[in-house]
Amino acid sequence: MTDVEHSTEGTVKMVGPLAHFLGTVPTPPPASPALGQHSAEILHDLGFTKEEVNDWRDEGVIG
Repeated sequence: MTDVEHSTEGTVKMVGPLAHFLGTVPTPPPASPALGQHSAEILHDLGFTKEEVNDWRDEGVIG
């Protein structure tokens, strides 16, 4: 296990590198995305307009 800094949750424990290859430096995994971090991008990919997404965010429907 390794400690990783999360943008909203602080320090969290995650599974560290499972393999170490000769001549390489193991790097910790990136933290998981914040809740709602990719919502707008996904909704745009699904065909919703920027205005619709902004309205939903303003109304608290999405984060």
